Amino acid sequence: MPLPTPKARPKADPTLGLINVVFLMVMFFLIAGTLAAPPPPGINPVATAEADEAPPPDLLTVAADGTLLRGGVASDPESAWLELPEYHRNPVRLLPDRDAPAARVVEIARAFRDLGAESVVLVTDRGTAP
Repeated sequence: MPLPTPKARPKADPTLGLINVVFLMVMFFLIAGTLAAPPPPGINPVATAEADEAPPPDLLTVAADGTLLRGGVASDPESAWLELPEYHRNPVRLLPDRDAPAARVVEIARAFRDLGAESVVLVTDRGTAP
């Protein structure tokens, strides 16, 4: 008695595996990406070519008139230092406005050093620096 020949199985689409890999990569980069709030309105950051894409959390800003801002609210270095979580105190990150007086930015940075900050980092906007 002859055996029936099995039916040929349809071949799987080779692009299905590629689609799955690409989808997983998209999910990974969405989850691994850094999300941060934009700087407060009215702040025009200094531009450099090597800056990070997103501002770090608990960023302190210096307005054009020299006012220190934490979360968009005026503050002094001592109050801002005490409100910062301990894990964001070293280094302290300052985002100065492009038109902020340099002497005032240095004064604020020195105040944070005097309060106990190991270092103060100036955060800039990524752009085309001259």
